[in-house]
Amino acid sequence: MNTWYYELSLLLAAAATFLSLLRRLPLQNVLLATCIIGLIAAALERLRTRFLGGATDGLLLWTLPMLWLVLIINSRRLARFILRRWRQSRLYGFVVIGVASILAVLFDLALEWQFAIRVIDWRNAVFSALIALLSLFLATPALLDKSARTKSE
Repeated sequence: MNTWYYELSLLLAAAATFLSLLRRLPLQNVLLATCIIGLIAAALERLRTRFLGGATDGLLLWTLPMLWLVLIINSRRLARFILRRWRQSRLYGFVVIGVASILAVLFDLALEWQFAIRVIDWRNAVFSALIALLSLFLATPALLDKSARTKSE
């Protein structure tokens, strides 16, 4: 399972995600968001392996936070794209967080099914949802563009 090309593709996906965030956000915001998502994912993946069992491979615990970083950032971007029509809505931010967390959990479950990392059951789905929601709620302030805009933009 742990072959070098899976890890290389995950590293390239994380680098592409990081660089795409740098196109629209300052470096300190990108670093803060990646640290928040990475730390939450690492801590909750450690809890998942402790309570639910599963792989305790150190390399797997290193790659899973990077996988969650790619899943959460890209799910948030896809949710913003899907909901762009309702951008002026009062609850737009909360809807983006909800849709992005659902997308991240679905992508995670699809990858678990494809690569057989662990058994797919409701407890793992709840842990995945907890990782996605907590990461999105805490990292969203760092992922917002706070630069001043003129009326022409």
